Amino acid sequence: MATAGGGALLVGALAPAALAAPAAEELTLAGPTEVMVGEEITLDLAAVAAEDLYSYAVEIAYDPALLTYVSATPGLEGGYDAAAPQEGVVTVTHTRLGTSPGLAGDLALGSLTFTAVADGDASLVATTSLVGADEALAEGPGDELTVAVSAPEPTPTETPTETPTEDPTEDPTEDPTDPDPSESEEPTTDPSESSTDGDTSGSGSSGGLATTGAQVGILAALAAAAVAVGVFLLRRKAVSDR
Repeated sequence: MATAGGGALLVGALAPAALAAPAAEELTLAGPTEVMVGEEITLDLAAVAAEDLYSYAVEIAYDPALLTYVSATPGLEGGYDAAAPQEGVVTVTHTRLGTSPGLAGDLALGSLTFTAVADGDASLVATTSLVGADEALAEGPGDELTVAVSAPEPTPTETPTETPTEDPTEDPTEDPTDPDPSESEEPTTDPSESSTDGDTSGSGSSGGLATTGAQVGILAALAAAAVAVGVFLLRRKAVSDR
């Protein structure tokens, strides 16, 4: 019995100690919580306080009506990475190779990029499956992120500004140049013609007057002569009467 018991103890001592199951205290899915339609959004995956992490698979479910998967970028160096997108879900995996030990600590697992295609609240849910170095499987923590996708405000249409039509500039009209005095002087009436005209008109009137005066003079002379004759006759008669 003692021998048997001692053998059992020896077998237990020689058996390898069981490795702890892979674990992570927390999985984070971090990124912007607001995005405009048409813009890309990149989300980062990380494991907090991981233990014996040899490989993992992270499945991210999203709303395909609001987001479109673009690409995945690995975060761990060494090993093999892959991304398997499907409608509304993408699975990213990583595994170390050969006898590489499992990783521990806070680990950046990679990132995923989406494009916002419609406005609304886009919910992304991440779940993980972990594998340890001894191929032990464990369900890891998950995380959820909601991204508010907004439609861009319509760009106001600018009213085209009419270019004011300039009034045609008329060529400035030059002030008429004063004509040459010798050219612009009014024609001078020939003094001889004016005098002739004047004389003609004057002679017409004065001629009449001159004729009338001559006649008056003649009559006056005749009258004076008659008076003188009368006086002479009266004197003569008076002398004869004496």
